[in-house]
Amino acid sequence: MLYRGKKIVVEERGGRPQLSIDGKPITTVNTNGAYRAAGFVFSPSDTQVELAKKMIDYQIALEGRP
Repeated sequence: MLYRGKKIVVEERGGRPQLSIDGKPITTVNTNGAYRAAGFVFSPSDTQVELAKKMIDYQIALEGRP
């Protein structure tokens, strides 16, 4: 799916869902039913797609884009 010009993909790899944004794999962990990105401080998300959207919004905010 596309979100704000970035391609979000969640696909099965090794029996686990793997998140990528624009082809870059994002290591995620699922703790107590919430996804978090390893190495990043973001609020827990119910799905990997929601987590990716938060990460994209944050990056856009850092760049000063609307």
